[in-house]
Amino acid sequence: MIKINNTAIRDLAQINEEHYNAVQGQILARLEAYYHSKTISRCQHDFIFDEIERILKGEPEDLLTVNREYKTYCNQHRCTNITKGLKSVFNYKRFRNKNTLPYSAYDLAARLDVRVCPYCNRQYTFTVVTVSDNVSRPEFDHFFSQEKFPLLSMSFYNLIPSCKICNSTLKHTRQFSLDRNIHPYLHGFEQAARFNYHAKDSRSAIGMGINMEITLTPQDDHALQEQLNNNIRIFKLQDIYQGHRDIVAEIVRKFYMSDGRYLETLFKTFPQIGGYEELYRLAFGNYLHNADLDRRILSKLTKDIVRQLDFILPFELKDNEES
Repeated sequence: MIKINNTAIRDLAQINEEHYNAVQGQILARLEAYYHSKTISRCQHDFIFDEIERILKGEPEDLLTVNREYKTYCNQHRCTNITKGLKSVFNYKRFRNKNTLPYSAYDLAARLDVRVCPYCNRQYTFTVVTVSDNVSRPEFDHFFSQEKFPLLSMSFYNLIPSCKICNSTLKHTRQFSLDRNIHPYLHGFEQAARFNYHAKDSRSAIGMGINMEITLTPQDDHALQEQLNNNIRIFKLQDIYQGHRDIVAEIVRKFYMSDGRYLETLFKTFPQIGGYEELYRLAFGNYLHNADLDRRILSKLTKDIVRQLDFILPFELKDNEES
């Protein structure tokens, strides 16, 4: 739902490079060991050795390309079991272990600092590391599954920080692909799909009840409509977000009790407010800009409902509103 963007403190290219530098030496060492023990074949060894940078650093489309090239190369050399030993060579299990030094999943999660699950935008995914212990981190979903794509088990753009519910419960062993699903490093829902609320009685229509339905609908004929619908279905977003009707009701209540002038009244009361972004955050307790939606839960829901209600803006701030 939320795209993982570059930010002022998150340089994805640099983090990708650091990830590569931290793991490639260990992977190549295991590659040599498993080749000499005859766990993997010569063709597997040669391809991985030559293409290790593409395997670890490639963007999502490139990862699929290098995976196809690997299969072709091994088949041309009559390698009969092209997945044999790959999980041992890339060894994601060791990477996710909190005690693995000097670099583990905790280090990658801390560098990425994705604070909210990009699949649902409902669960915080803080990474907490103290002097003495690695305390917590998001799970890493393999967008391209380890079972079908073991070559990509440690690829940077195949490791999606996510919450346990989305990764282990809802997605679990489902096979994702770029033509059927939204990849968080490539796309978010942003304007492509929007939340709306539909009140079912008069009290809920003015925010004094929660007898309402929350919908999440892709834009008609959007290029990613199929992928959007599939993510909504797999992550049960339509169903799960009904649990947040109270949040929607609070926004609706602010609108109707102020005759749509809640933001204008707040601005007049506190004229020192610096701009629309600050006004929005104080009014609704969330972030406005797409690049910041991964900083707090329910940011996409909040933004869409505020837009649906069309709050009246102070004249001074109208030109500062983000589209």
